[in-house]
This record gives sequence, C-alpha cells and structure tokens, in this order.
Amino acid sequence: MALEHLWVSPEHIGTGVGRKLFAHAVDKAISLNAKSIDIESDPNAEEFYKRMGAKRIGENVTQVEETKRILPRLRVDL
Repeated sequence: MALEHLWVSPEHIGTGVGRKLFAHAVDKAISLNAKSIDIESDPNAEEFYKRMGAKRIGENVTQVEETKRILPRLRVDL
C-alpha cells in the first residue's frame, strides 16, 4: 500500500499532528490487511518517517526544469 500526500502546515510541524495522521494511516492500512506502507517522501520529511519506523529502500530522481531532485523511497512494515 502507498501513502501519498501526508502534509502538515509549517505552523503545525512539531505539534504531534503529523504523528497522529501517520498513526491513523497505519491503523487504516492494517485494517485493510496491508503488509507494508511505501512512501515517496519529500527530502525534508525523511527523518520524520524514519522516526515513525520507516526504512529507506531507494530513491526516485526527478528533474524540475534544470534542477535535479532526489526523493527518498521508504517502507514501513506492518
């Protein structure tokens, strides 16, 4: 199962909102019998997902105009 677009407004980062949203996503995935959750993360959110138990499994390299961007791919085993 893939987790897409879990965003927290900057003014709410560090307040526990992201942790609650992620816990809800995990609970939902478990209820659907998922074995893992795959995440293509914003580079700035990678450490958050690692604190939630995710492990880096690779990366996707994208290009926006002339700027290369590396997006971490993570997985949480359920």
